[in-house]
Amino acid sequence: MAIKNILVHQDQTKACSARLQLAVKLAKQHDAHLKVMFARGGWRESIKESVEDAKAEYNALVEGQVSSEWIEADAYDPEMNLVDQMLWHARHSDLMVLGQHNEIDHGYSPKNLAEQLVLACGRPILLVPHSWKPAKIGKRIMVAWDRKRESTRAVNDAIPFLQKAKLVELVAVTSKVPDPGKKFDRCADLAKHLSFHGIDAKTNNLIARDIDILNLLLSAITDGDIDMVVMGAYGHARIREMVLGGVTKDIFSQMPVPVLMSH
Repeated sequence: MAIKNILVHQDQTKACSARLQLAVKLAKQHDAHLKVMFARGGWRESIKESVEDAKAEYNALVEGQVSSEWIEADAYDPEMNLVDQMLWHARHSDLMVLGQHNEIDHGYSPKNLAEQLVLACGRPILLVPHSWKPAKIGKRIMVAWDRKRESTRAVNDAIPFLQKAKLVELVAVTSKVPDPGKKFDRCADLAKHLSFHGIDAKTNNLIARDIDILNLLLSAITDGDIDMVVMGAYGHARIREMVLGGVTKDIFSQMPVPVLMSH
């Protein structure tokens, strides 16, 4: 899949500037069109001023850099809520760039905005930590691999990023200690598949003994100087809703680097 149409979510939060800079950088790297969707809280006079400031920053960043468009969404629209407005545009994009929820500075976006979108939009989402500062991304990528549908989808969606990376590390975590007489690499078949796409990936099989899976992955991110993670987004059904489960939910709250997720 080529990335030719990127949607980035903006609002009145401080983290938006770094997220917009990242989206512009990605659009340039992939020769993609950029859609900037600004979520405003109605049309009060104070809101108008913040919208104008955000649009001025947008114009300064994209002018002469990438093909782009500015879209506004009213968080208090009585006919269509913010999630539905963003889903509409996300489903007509190749990639959506979202920010991690920040309890202290969250603008007019609902707490579970990213969770709802990643489970419902049918597109990969690049989730950016609210504390992330503009830096390198996609040079050293870790793929969290468990051979399930969601993980498979995420790897396929991430191929344009993996092809540009200097390092691709495939990490599989198991709680079972392997038979010392057998050599078993849970990532070997994936590495072979990626080689057909020109991606030279190394494999890393981790055993979770006295540490949970999340902390094992976080340690691998730190040890490998990883600047981007690829993983499947897992959810399970409840009456009239989808909720995140397991490691996915923990990553949403503790992510140290941008994470590309697919469901």
